[in-house]
Amino acid sequence: MELGKQVTVRLFIPGTDIPIDMEQAQIQWIHDQTFDVRFLEIRQSELDELEQLIDEYIALNEGGQA
Repeated sequence: MELGKQVTVRLFIPGTDIPIDMEQAQIQWIHDQTFDVRFLEIRQSELDELEQLIDEYIALNEGGQA
């Protein structure tokens, strides 16, 4: 990885057949084998899928069912 490099982030979500691709992300920091990205642009459909995934994760951690 290279600081400032633009990359595509592909998320494979358990239980789905199609990954979420965020094509415009930029490397913000790098430490050993870890790095952080900033999304430069995200489509509404991708945002909706991510919000749903986060909601399901929160519900599972609160003892609920997703």
